[in-house]
Amino acid sequence: MKLQGSYEQRTPLHCSDLDIVIVGPGSAAWSKRERRETLQDLCDWIRKNCKKEGVRIAQTIYGANVPVIRLHWRPKNKSLKGPRKRIQDLPPLVLDVSVGDLSRGVCDANVRKILASDIN
Repeated sequence: MKLQGSYEQRTPLHCSDLDIVIVGPGSAAWSKRERRETLQDLCDWIRKNCKKEGVRIAQTIYGANVPVIRLHWRPKNKSLKGPRKRIQDLPPLVLDVSVGDLSRGVCDANVRKILASDIN
């Protein structure tokens, strides 16, 4: 797995989603169908294993150029201090998961370098 998007660029906002790409041996050559099937398998695994952890599949976008699944994660039954007394009162963490290769996110790394050099 590899981060991409605003977290990889080091520019996330408090409301940013987390973009994750699944990489594997030969994933650069995988067809759109193989990428979609990998995400479908992941969805099946999540449905079977992650309900107690507060993970739910919010959306599947298999027909896009880059198939993606959107997950919402919110830990269950946790108490908080402050005005929001329950974790359920917070918005879920949104994760967008796609399948790709190690070249995905190269642009994000370049943006991070440019921003870092501009600060110094």
